[in-house]
Amino acid sequence: MEIVELRVHGVHGTSPGTMLGLSDGEVGQVAGDRLTGIYRPKTGVTLPLRELEDTAVSVEAYSWGALTSGIQGFLGWIRRALWLILLPFALANLAYWARIELARPTRQARWGARAVRVSGLLLTVFMVLTPCVIAVDLIGWQCYRRGVPGCPRIPEHLDVLASWTATQRIGVMTVVPMLVILVLWLLSKQTLSRYENVGDPLEGSARSDIDHVLTHPKLWNGLERTQRLQRLHIVGAIATVIGFTGAHVLYSASGSTPLVWVTTSLAAALGLLALFLVLVSHTDDLENLPPGPGRAEQRAVKIGDRVRGWDDAYYRRLCLLALAVYIAHVAVLWFSDRELDERLDFFGHNLWFIGVFVLLTVLHLSVFAGGRMSSRWAIGAVIAPVCVGAVVATILFANDRFHGWMLGSGVVVVLIFWAGLSLWHYGVSAKRNKHMAWNGAGASVLLAAATWIALLFTTSAVVAAANYVNGTDNGVSGLVSTIEGGKGGGAEAATPFDVDQLRSPTYVASGDVRVIDAYVSQASGTLVVRSGLIEVDGLSLEVPKEEQQFTEGIGEARVTKDSTLTIEGTTVTLVDACLGDGSTKCTGEDANYHASGVIQVPAKKLLIEPGSGAVLLDPAMEPAYPLVVPQVLIWTPIAQLVWLLAVAIALVVAVLRFTRKAGPEIGRSFAADPDIPQRDRKVCLKARRSAALAHRAETLLDVAGAVTAPIALVTIVLSMSGEPPWALPHAEWTRNIATLSMYLVVGMSALLVMLGSQIRRSESARKAVGVIWDLTTFWPRAAHPLAPPCYAERVIPELGTRTRWALNRGEGNLVILSGHSQGSLIVASMASRLTMRELQRVRIITYGSQIRGLYGRVFPRVFGAEAIGYTVTTDRARLDDAFPDAPRTTPAPGPPPEPAHPADDSLRGRLSRVGGAWVNLFRRSDYLGFRVFSDVDSPVDRPVPEVPVETMGDPGPAVMTHSGYQHSMAYRTHVALWTGEAVVPDPPGTKDQPVLPPV
Repeated sequence: MEIVELRVHGVHGTSPGTMLGLSDGEVGQVAGDRLTGIYRPKTGVTLPLRELEDTAVSVEAYSWGALTSGIQGFLGWIRRALWLILLPFALANLAYWARIELARPTRQARWGARAVRVSGLLLTVFMVLTPCVIAVDLIGWQCYRRGVPGCPRIPEHLDVLASWTATQRIGVMTVVPMLVILVLWLLSKQTLSRYENVGDPLEGSARSDIDHVLTHPKLWNGLERTQRLQRLHIVGAIATVIGFTGAHVLYSASGSTPLVWVTTSLAAALGLLALFLVLVSHTDDLENLPPGPGRAEQRAVKIGDRVRGWDDAYYRRLCLLALAVYIAHVAVLWFSDRELDERLDFFGHNLWFIGVFVLLTVLHLSVFAGGRMSSRWAIGAVIAPVCVGAVVATILFANDRFHGWMLGSGVVVVLIFWAGLSLWHYGVSAKRNKHMAWNGAGASVLLAAATWIALLFTTSAVVAAANYVNGTDNGVSGLVSTIEGGKGGGAEAATPFDVDQLRSPTYVASGDVRVIDAYVSQASGTLVVRSGLIEVDGLSLEVPKEEQQFTEGIGEARVTKDSTLTIEGTTVTLVDACLGDGSTKCTGEDANYHASGVIQVPAKKLLIEPGSGAVLLDPAMEPAYPLVVPQVLIWTPIAQLVWLLAVAIALVVAVLRFTRKAGPEIGRSFAADPDIPQRDRKVCLKARRSAALAHRAETLLDVAGAVTAPIALVTIVLSMSGEPPWALPHAEWTRNIATLSMYLVVGMSALLVMLGSQIRRSESARKAVGVIWDLTTFWPRAAHPLAPPCYAERVIPELGTRTRWALNRGEGNLVILSGHSQGSLIVASMASRLTMRELQRVRIITYGSQIRGLYGRVFPRVFGAEAIGYTVTTDRARLDDAFPDAPRTTPAPGPPPEPAHPADDSLRGRLSRVGGAWVNLFRRSDYLGFRVFSDVDSPVDRPVPEVPVETMGDPGPAVMTHSGYQHSMAYRTHVALWTGEAVVPDPPGTKDQPVLPPV
C-alpha cells in the first residue's frame, strides 16, 4: 500500500519548499508546468522531523500560486496591474455565487441569476462610457469646438484635430474606447486558454441524487459559458460606443443623416440582442442541474427559455457583425458633410451615467429582496423606487426654475424608503437568515460594492482628466454640467450674456489687435473706431458684477451701439484703414489712408462709435468654455468624501465597542491558558485580539454597507437636480469641498495603480495582490466574463487528476488531502466530486480554513452546512461578545453548538459512511482561519498552540498566526495516525497528550 500526502496551500501561493519544510533547491517538480505543478523532495532529501525512508509514504506539494501572484514574461506585471482595475467585475461575479437561491428550481432563482448577469453587462457599459466621455466628449468635441484648440494642456501634435470636421473628430476618437474593449478581450481570451480550458476528470462523477452545487458536472468546466458571455459583453460594449456617438450626431446635425440613423439603429438592435441573450440561460448554467428526482418539471420550464442550436460560431459572428457596424459607422462619420451645432452639449452625457447608475441600483434592489421576500413584496420593493424616481425626475425637469424644496422632498422620500428596507433587513430577515452573511444579503452587498467601486474609478478618471485638460486651477468647481442655459451648471453655465441689456458694453481683447478696412480717429490718446473690422486673438464681454461674476468669453460680435474695447497692449495695427478727423469718407488716394502701420494707444482702450452702421469684432479663437462633465460625476466625489468620513467614524465606534466589550473577555480567557510561555504571553494576547477583530470583518463591512446605501440613493436624487452642489441655496462653500473630494477619489484610485506598479519590484506587493485575487477569483466567471480569471477551473481538475492517479496506482492506496487556507476550499471542492469508493481511501486535514466562517456564510448554497456537513452558524461574531474566539462565561440558551451529525449526502457525511476522515486545525491567533465544524473545540476541530514547543527549535515567529500549521506537532501527530509513521522527535510530555481519533 502506498500513502500520498498531498499538500495544497492557498492565499498567495506559498512556495513548494516552504510547504514541505525545505528550501526551494531541495524540491523538484514531478508534474505540471511553470504555472502549476506537483513537487516532491529530491532524492536523498528527508523532510524535517519525519522518518519516511522505511515507509510507503510520499509527501507532495501542489503549487498554483503563479496563477494569481506570479509574474511571467515581460508584460506579466502589467497584466496583473490591469486586473486591479477589473475589481468591480470580480465583485459582480462573486454576487452570482453568493445568492441564497443559487441553483434552486424556482422562478426567483432564475430571475436573480439574470439580474446579476445584466448588472455585469451594465458594469461593462459603465467602464466603456469612461473612455467615451474622456476621448470623444471632452477632447474630440469640447476641446476643439469650431475647429479651435481650446484645451491648453493637450499636446500640440493633437492640434491636427482642429482641421477636421466635428464628425471626423468624433469618429476618430472612438478608437480610444475601442482600444479599451480590445484590451479587455485580449485579457479574457488569454486567460480562457491558460486558466479555464482544462478538462475536469471528475465531471462524470457527479451524483444526480445529490442536490449540491459542488457536485454539478459543469461547475469547473465553464469554458463555453464564459466564451458566450464574453462575446455578448463585447457586442454590448461596441454597441455602446456606436450609440454614444451616433445619438449625438443625430441630435446636433444641421440636417437629416440617414446613414447615421442606420448604423445607430443597428447598434441599438445589437445591444438589445446582447441583453436578451444574457438573460437566456446556458446549458452549462447551475440552474440546469443534471436530471434527478423531482427535476423533470424544472427542465420542462427551462427548455422554453433556451435558444437551441446557437453554438460558439454564432456568437463569434455576432461579434464580427458588431465590429463591421462600428467600421461602417466611423466611415459614415468621416465622410459626412453635415455640420454639427457645436454650441450644444454632448447629447445624453448626463443621461448615460445616471441611467446606468439607476438601473444598477434597481437590479441591486431586486437581488437584495429576491429569495428573502415573497414575490409580491420583492416586486414592490423594486417598483416603488422606480416610481418615486420617475416622479422626482418629472418634477425636477418639468420646472423651468429650480426650487430647493423639490430636491429636499426627493431626498426625504428615498431616505424613508431606505429606512423601511433597513428595518425589514435587520428585523424580519435577521430572524430567518442570521446563519448567512448580512442576513442573506451577501449577493446584494457584493453587487453594491461593485457599483460603488466602478463609480469611484469612473469619477476619478473623468473628473481628473477634465480638470487637467481644462487648464485651470479651480478643481471641480471649474467644471460644469452644461453650457446651455436653463437647468444645470450654475452661473458659469449660462448662455452668452445678452449685450442688448447693457447701455454701453465693454469688450475685452486678448493678444494682438488689428483694425482692418476701417475709418478711425484719435483724440487724447484714445482710438475711436467708426466702421470696419477689428480682429483680435480672443474676445470676451465684461459683465457687471451684479449680473454675473466673471468675464464671459464670446465669439464674433456685431457692434451697433457705442461700446468700449479694452486691449492688453498699447499699440494697434491698422490695415487698409483711414485715420481721419471724424469724417467717414476715405479712399486709398487720401493722405490719411494707411495700408499698414502701427498706432500708439496709451490708454489701452478703443472707443467704438458705429453711428448708423456696425463694427465687426472677430476673434481668431473661439471662447474656451469650462469643460462639461456628467452631473453625477460632479456629485460623486463629494458623496464619496462624505462616505469615507462616515465609514471612518462608524468603524472607529465599532472597534471601540469591540475593545471595551469583547477584548476584556478574550483577555480573561487567555489568562486561564497556562500553556503559553511567559515571554510570549503579551504578543500572543495581542495576536488573539487582532484575530478576533479580523473574524468580525462581516460585522465591520455591514457597518460600511449601512452607511453606503443612503449616500448612494441621495447621490442619485441630487444628480437628477441638474445643478452642481455650489449652485444650491446657501451652498457656495461646497466649491472647495468639491475640489478636495476630487483629489480624494483620484488618490483612492491611484493607490490601486501604485500597488500594481510595485508588483514587478516588490515581493510583498505580489503577495498582497495574490491575497486579493485568491479570494475573488476562486469562482468561475458565470456572471461577468471579463473579470480576472478563475484559477479553480484549472486547479481543481488538476488536483482531481493527481488524486485519482495516486488512488489507482494500488488497490489499497491512501491519499491524504492536506489543505491550508484557500487550499482547504480547493480540497473540499475536489473531494465533493469523488465517488464513494474513492472517498473510502481519502483522508482530509485542513488548517487555517475559511470554509465555515467565511465562505459558508457568504456563499451558503456552495459551502453551506448541507454541502459540507457542519453545525450551522447561529449568528455572526458580535462586537460586544468574544464568542466563539473565547468560551462563553455563561452557557448560551439551547443545545450546545457541538458538531452535529452530518447529513448523509454532505461531504463529511459521505466520508463518515465509508470510513474516511476529516480533521481541521486552527489557532486562536489566526486572523484568517476558523473552525470548520462548529463554534467550539472538538475532536474534529483541534486547536494548535500559537507557540511551538521548545524541543522543535524555532521554525518561525515565536507566536504563529496563519502559517506553519503543517510543521506543528498537532499536524504531525494526527497525520501519523493515518500513515503509521513515527513522530520524530518525541518531545517531553507529548506522550501524555490525548491523541484525537479520526471522524
